[in-house]
Amino acid sequence: MTRDSFELRVAKGYGRLHGFLFDETFYIVWFDPAHNLFPGKDDKGRTQKIKLPEEIAVVKTFSPKEINRIKQLNSSLYAENQKIKNENKALMEMLEIKTNPSI
Repeated sequence: MTRDSFELRVAKGYGRLHGFLFDETFYIVWFDPAHNLFPGKDDKGRTQKIKLPEEIAVVKTFSPKEINRIKQLNSSLYAENQKIKNENKALMEMLEIKTNPSI
C-alpha cells in the first residue's frame, strides 16, 4: 500500500493539484490554481507573492453537449483542411507543369 503526497502541474498557467496516492489511486485534496500552497520561485530566484483570486487563470469546464459540439466542429474543420490541402497540392502541380515544361 502506497501513501505518498504529490503535487501535479495541471498546465503551465493553470496551477497545481495536490493529493495522495493510495492503493494506486490518486486522490485530489486541493486544487491550487494560483500555486499558493507552495508559491515557488520566479525566474530570478525570488519567492513568488501569493496571488489573489482575481489574478489567477480561470479553468473552464465543458458540458458533454458542448464537448460533442466541439468534437463535431473539429471534425468538420479537419475535413475542410484536408480538402484545401488536396486543392493546394493539385494547384502546385499545375503551376509546376506550367512553369517547368520539361516535366
